[in-house]
Amino acid sequence: MTFLSLLLALFLEHFTSLFEPWRALSAFGDHVRWLSDRARRLGDMDGLLGVLLVLLPPLVVVAAVSDLLDGWLLGLPWLVFAVSVLVLSFGRDLDEDLNRFVEACAVDDAQRIEQAWRALRDEPLPESAADRVRGIVGAAFSEAEHRWFGVIFWFLLLGPVGAAGYRLLHELARHPDWVGPGFHAAACRFLGLLDWLPAHLAALAYGVAGSLDGVIAALRERLWAPLDELPALNRHLLVESGLASIHLERYLGDELDARGVALVTELVSHMLLRALAVWIVVLALMTIANLL
Repeated sequence: MTFLSLLLALFLEHFTSLFEPWRALSAFGDHVRWLSDRARRLGDMDGLLGVLLVLLPPLVVVAAVSDLLDGWLLGLPWLVFAVSVLVLSFGRDLDEDLNRFVEACAVDDAQRIEQAWRALRDEPLPESAADRVRGIVGAAFSEAEHRWFGVIFWFLLLGPVGAAGYRLLHELARHPDWVGPGFHAAACRFLGLLDWLPAHLAALAYGVAGSLDGVIAALRERLWAPLDELPALNRHLLVESGLASIHLERYLGDELDARGVALVTELVSHMLLRALAVWIVVLALMTIANLL
């Protein structure tokens, strides 16, 4: 059932935008502000313990529903629930974010380019087209781990609770305005720890699906770091591995026009799908061997 629910969730995520409005998790933001405010008043809770306190209520609900549905009607209710949790746990549609950047470059609309850039990166928008494409491509490879591979990894280990917990923690790390600085720093460290193994596995999949040479070098250089530096290590590993897997520099000329931008982003989308297919094949073999 685990592998089947994953296949169904990926199909729905790729071919329908039905769940897209619900992925913003705005209600969770309200819940976080309310709980984190009360946790901060306890002093020592403005950190990892506070993060766990914030995550506990929704995860208890997910765990209770999952346990309640398990075993009913040949597992079909649990399958529907697991697929729903997975689809909601996947982040915003990455292809849509890339397409918005391509469309903005095609009409040379500075405001739309800025908005598309901000959807994937927090840094200032570079001046040159090549630097913009390099930044967007790197962000796509990094975000794919947050939006797909990390969710899948923790779903396989812990079921719906793992997928939901990972996504909610990612939202805490993405929204410093939801919580205080202590909360946000603890959430980032915790997420960096949870991301370490799926990030390395995703980077390896980029190499298998594309070119392994540069990916192996990145994996050797970005093996481990202190806890505070793990988020940056994971991000740099994914960016470097992704860029190396497609040999991006071949496509970045001095005059990169809109057609060139579209070609590169299409190449990235195909590479990400191939890397995801590598994971699916490995998981299928593990399922056949009764390891899942």
